[in-house]
Amino acid sequence: MSLCLLLTFRELIAPDGMSVGSDPENGKKNDLERFSTPENALVELLKEQLQNAKEHENQAREREQQALEREREGWEREVRLLALLEAEQQARCDLEQKLLPPLPPPHRHHRLGWLLAILALAIAALVWTRTSAYWPLGA
Repeated sequence: MSLCLLLTFRELIAPDGMSVGSDPENGKKNDLERFSTPENALVELLKEQLQNAKEHENQAREREQQALEREREGWEREVRLLALLEAEQQARCDLEQKLLPPLPPPHRHHRLGWLLAILALAIAALVWTRTSAYWPLGA
């Protein structure tokens, strides 16, 4: 790409071989020396492309690292929110237990009542069958 720019803007090159706007005291190679042969131009172009690729790779790595950091922060936030929710639910449950009226005492003699009722029914059926033999209903 630099070779294309050099060839396109060659009229901006000063007659002494230095490019316009460059400082002759800084000791850098000027564009004419760098691109004097096609091989040098290709080497320079490849170097630039390699540098660009490295920069893109570093940027991609930084973006990936930032994405991972955001994801980790999201997980940590979710864990904190779940812990807060669990604590809030436990506190609500405790408060509801305190506000509810006490439960009535359990019926301990519930089974005994059923057994007595069944026994009374059995005795009544027994008495009725024994007495009906002596006093017929249809007579």
